[in-house]
Amino acid sequence: MTPDGKLVQRIVADVLARLEQLAGPQAACAAGPREGEPGTVRLELPVLSAAELERLPEGVRQVVLAPRCVVTPAARDEAARRGIRLLKTAEPARDANPQGVLVVAVEGSARERRVLEQALARAQVQVERVPPVGLASALAELAREVRLGGRRGLVWTPRPPVALCLANRHRGIRAAAGENPRQLKQAAAALAANCLVLGPECGSPWALRSLIQWFATRRLEPLPAELKE
Repeated sequence: MTPDGKLVQRIVADVLARLEQLAGPQAACAAGPREGEPGTVRLELPVLSAAELERLPEGVRQVVLAPRCVVTPAARDEAARRGIRLLKTAEPARDANPQGVLVVAVEGSARERRVLEQALARAQVQVERVPPVGLASALAELAREVRLGGRRGLVWTPRPPVALCLANRHRGIRAAAGENPRQLKQAAAALAANCLVLGPECGSPWALRSLIQWFATRRLEPLPAELKE
């Protein structure tokens, strides 16, 4: 799928999620549903539509969904018509990032980008890259991934003050910046930051690797009371 296609899919899912909230609860949360139970089916889908339910055989009475699966109103009506119970598996805790996944947005020269790529390779963390669609649009996409996916964000740019301002405009994003890794760690701890804004001059390759490893796998500090939404 092209970057534009991925962006459209995520926007649609975001809109449906908001409609879901307005419509009220429609799928119970299951701590550990038994897939072997008669009449139970698991569907790993980002969006559950009525068409997906129509394809299920007769006799299905329970459908297990991923925590972030969006259920459309038509799917909710179809489930009620057929007497199918919709369950969502328990969502993982948001204060940890056990897979060490970083959503990365990058701008800058080829030389500046190479510095980051080398640090990421040495840190051995899993990376999801935001398409290079301009800083503001890239940060909007990064914010959506961090907010909805519980991941950590990393912004690499020669304009840290601008990126910091843009990132913190997005709900659910707590971005931190600093002139060196020590300042970045202090700021991230103080803010319970889920996004780091780095500049090419912020540290040596070894220091960058260490900082990235720490940020990708650390457990977030409790959110300060004055920062709670």
